[in-house]
Amino acid sequence: MPLKVPPLEGDFRWCKRVFLRWKGSEWSSSVFSVKLSFEGSEYIGPNRDSPYEGLTSLNKGRPWKFLDGIFFKAENSQALDVEVSPLKVTYNYKDDKGFFSFDLELLSKGENFFLIVKTNRTLELLPFLDIRHIYSKPIHEYQVLEKYIDGKLFLLIKGKEAQLIIGPLKNYIRINLLLNWYYKYGDGFRRLNGKPRFIGINQDIFSPLLATVEGEFYFSNYIEDDFYFTLNYLWYMRRDYLNRLEKSLKEDFLKDRLITLESFGLPFNNHELPEAGGWWFKNVWFRDLLEGIRWNFITYIKLLNKAHWLKDTLNYLAEILIKRGILPNLVNPVTAELESFSTDATLSFLNLWCEGIKYLDLPKEVLELLLKRFMKNDYPKFSEEGFIWTKAFDSWVDSFKFIEGIGKFPSRVPINWVKELGSDKAINSLYLLPELNSLWLRVLIKAEELGIKVNKLDKRKFMETFWADEFIVNLVNEKGERDKTVTSMGLEALVNLEDILEEEYFLRAWKVVKDKLIVYRKGEPFCVKTKDSKETVYLGDNQYHEGTVWLRNLPYLLRLALKVKEYDFAKKILLNLLDHSLGEGALFYNQELFSLDDGDLVPVKNPVQYWSHFTDPFIWVTQLYMERIK
Repeated sequence: MPLKVPPLEGDFRWCKRVFLRWKGSEWSSSVFSVKLSFEGSEYIGPNRDSPYEGLTSLNKGRPWKFLDGIFFKAENSQALDVEVSPLKVTYNYKDDKGFFSFDLELLSKGENFFLIVKTNRTLELLPFLDIRHIYSKPIHEYQVLEKYIDGKLFLLIKGKEAQLIIGPLKNYIRINLLLNWYYKYGDGFRRLNGKPRFIGINQDIFSPLLATVEGEFYFSNYIEDDFYFTLNYLWYMRRDYLNRLEKSLKEDFLKDRLITLESFGLPFNNHELPEAGGWWFKNVWFRDLLEGIRWNFITYIKLLNKAHWLKDTLNYLAEILIKRGILPNLVNPVTAELESFSTDATLSFLNLWCEGIKYLDLPKEVLELLLKRFMKNDYPKFSEEGFIWTKAFDSWVDSFKFIEGIGKFPSRVPINWVKELGSDKAINSLYLLPELNSLWLRVLIKAEELGIKVNKLDKRKFMETFWADEFIVNLVNEKGERDKTVTSMGLEALVNLEDILEEEYFLRAWKVVKDKLIVYRKGEPFCVKTKDSKETVYLGDNQYHEGTVWLRNLPYLLRLALKVKEYDFAKKILLNLLDHSLGEGALFYNQELFSLDDGDLVPVKNPVQYWSHFTDPFIWVTQLYMERIK
């Protein structure tokens, strides 16, 4: 059953959003509707609070926007409610003529999309176009041409580098309506004005036409004469996918979560790689990709029957690693090329290859080849003791802070060290990061179990270096000094070694995590702060990795809770996560991070994030409870 959402939101910070997504294409809008006037008539349609909302897809491997908003003529209209499911949304209204509604569904394959709109009566459509790369400024120069498909009238809208067709239409008239729209969410950054407020953005949107529509019509970038054949084929593929999903599921409550998990995946070099998220994250980030796979590994194999896809993805990444020596950081969203490097993504990949040997029959001989290739690099640095030395930002905590009088420096490095070193040296110095070295230690131990010996790092040296005051330290500098700030990276490091370290470490660490890191939502445990920091209110980059709450850390908290046999605690966390995904932000998806505003846990930044969207934890907890009640 779809969620039924009222049209009014109250506090904007918890506004609910509709996302229809599939393999690179995306429609997003608010559940709240707004009105506008044109030539004495009233129009109503879903609001957009970010310039990244509306209809987006890929164009030559790059994320593009095509459509900003959809409005319908309706005098004295009133929004009633919105029915939302992962694959369909219905906006319900009433006006002088009675009840009316429209449905939205999205189909896509490769770089072609079909946004299907179904109305329950004849309506006058006012569409706002915005055909451009998502990072570029709007350029509203369009050529509008008539095109007939199967004898039905469509309009072909040609932009500078991309095009869109709308139809079938009963009739239309040309207009030139330019509006300056205020997107109050903006890019997700905030400022203090009494209390934290989002920094809005003004941008022009443009409509070249008014059209009469009835029943079903489409917005699509597919303009070939076999339009309807292709559309029907995609409908067939959608039905077949849902039927197969139904047959593979024992726990029906996971169905919506699996559908939204499957929505991630961009075509890249003849492979399908999940993108980092929605809106501005519509490109592949390799650390996000591998973290997401890690916590959906069993889901992909057992529930989605995607072992073949997993093998293909890991083999493709192995080719990149052997060629480059290290995995890239991301696919550049402007050039669509591999960019930079990522030590943590490489270590995550090596860990997954070890898992793949067990679950996917990946060859262990390749693991030895990958390890030796990685260790040939000039960077990161490998010490004689076996540790990996990297820059402070060569992990998922990759942000920089700027403080007047000090300059720009990695947010990971304590400010007293920066004052001593200077900002430039703080950036360029090498450090021992526990989450990286724990993953490296895990990979080395797994490799040794397979008869592969390439390095001598052991758990005793690891704990001597990183364990202090009942927890794992934040980082170690070149002088051997340790920053003992309690962080989620320390939690991550422990969980990376959950089947390697003695149980006493986890019991002792659990007390620290409960005291310093765990945050509550609606009175129940939810997740952990990035670090034990007083900077808990997110405004921008200076607070990005401070006392904010990242959902990508939740599986680590769950693993620790299960390790110390806090089963009810783990269950409460997952129930709270479900309440979040169904009650705020992007419905059926998970947020990038949260800010603690005077104790309130507020969703901020990107509302759809791949590495926040995990399903394996539900399998862990469900299995444990089933075993306990046998």
